[in-house]
Parts: sequence; structure tokens; C-alpha cells
Amino acid sequence: MKAALWTKLKCAGPLLDFNSEMQRFLYWLDPRLRPLVAKGRRWQQHYRQASGVEAHLDIERQALQDLRHLSINMPEQPLINGFLARAARAHNRSLAERQAALSGKTINLNLDDELIDALLIWLATRHEHREIAAWLSRMLQAWRTERGSPHEPT
Repeated sequence: MKAALWTKLKCAGPLLDFNSEMQRFLYWLDPRLRPLVAKGRRWQQHYRQASGVEAHLDIERQALQDLRHLSINMPEQPLINGFLARAARAHNRSLAERQAALSGKTINLNLDDELIDALLIWLATRHEHREIAAWLSRMLQAWRTERGSPHEPT
């Protein structure tokens, strides 16, 4: 299954929207990842139904918290846990920067893109479970597009 997922990732073509990217690889993912995918889709629906930046940020926070408590019980669990922990730290850093802006401090307007880029670089260096790391990378790039970041996928 890993070889098939790797092949599919290598020939997947251009990045699609978040939901289409999830659907594109669902058949080739280890079935033990299905709960993660199902929760990701549910949180995406909440995100799409919400309006306003504050609601979107709160949904992202809740989703990361929820996904971090999911036990997958597979060899890739440490990679997924590490990714979600880093994503949660990046989200918290982004929120702190937004709070600083509200108090009148000068902020880095590119911080979110820089944090996402750092996560993508981290995933690119995970060689032990390259298939899942590459899949998470595509999901993160699709999420970047979903949330409206002007940055092009790397």
C-alpha cells in the first residue's frame, strides 16, 4: 500500500482544493488513517460554514486540538503527532502575532506563510515515512489555499 501511495503522490499532478486532495488519495491511504481523514473533513465543513477571521481561527485551534488526541496506532503515529504538534505551535504563534497587532505593535504580515513553509520543510525532511509525510505536505498546501493565503504552494 505504501508503494502505491508513493506512486500516486509522485504522479498526482497539480494541487486541487482540500477536499479533492483528500478524496484523491483516500483509496491509497492505510485504512487506519480513515478516522483522521473523517475528522479532517468534519472540521473543514465547520470552517466553511463559519464566517469571519475569529471564527476560522477558533475552528483551526479546535481542530488541531481534536486531531492531536486521535490515536491511530500505526508506525507513522510519531510523524503525525509531530506534525500536529508543530502545526499547533505555529497556530499559537500566529495568534500571538495577531494579538500583538491589536495592541499596536508592528507585526510580520508574512508570518503565516513562513510558518506553513517551515512545516513543509520539516515534512520534506521526514524520510522514514516519506509517503505519509508527502501526503501531509499536499494536505497542508491545499489547506493553505483553502484558508485564502496568497502564497503559491511550494
